[in-house]
Amino acid sequence: MAHVIVPEKCINCGSCSTECPTEAIREEAESYKINPTLCNDCGSCREVCPQECIKAPPVGKARKGRNPSSVVT
Repeated sequence: MAHVIVPEKCINCGSCSTECPTEAIREEAESYKINPTLCNDCGSCREVCPQECIKAPPVGKARKGRNPSSVVT
């Protein structure tokens, strides 16, 4: 899953957009948004965000029938 920008905290500074190596972050009407298809979860956007409004993707969880030791945490 891709990183997510919390729009209520975003101040539209554009730091994340210029830092993104895959150009996955675009400005929209209220805030910036990350295209999950283009995001490679490198975290560069999180490192430069002055508001700390970019959240990492959730950690994987084991589902029934899956070996819990093979899940990345």
